[in-house]
Amino acid sequence: MLSQINITLKGFYSYYSDMSNDYSEVLLLLYAVILAGGKGTRLYPLSRENNPKQFLEIINDRSFLKNTVNRIKDMVSKENIYIVTNENYKQKIYDELPEINSENVFVEPINKETPY
Repeated sequence: MLSQINITLKGFYSYYSDMSNDYSEVLLLLYAVILAGGKGTRLYPLSRENNPKQFLEIINDRSFLKNTVNRIKDMVSKENIYIVTNENYKQKIYDELPEINSENVFVEPINKETPY
């Protein structure tokens, strides 16, 4: 699935690079949803409930969450980036990503702690 998405994005880029190198139309079409509500227990002992893995600054002094947003910001406009989290981490998301509109942060009603 991931390779299909990558191929699709490459197709977008090659199509638009042949025309005018203006990706603005593509950016309007793409959306990103980042799941950032988990406790990160599989990265214990670094990750704790009050500071889960999405907020850890392990690589290049930026959190996993900030690095994720930085990786996609050239492909997806910030207006189309959405974050799903839980009530405990909502303020941390706002602090970590001030460039993301607060209306684009969704709070899970119940944290299931499962990727399924």
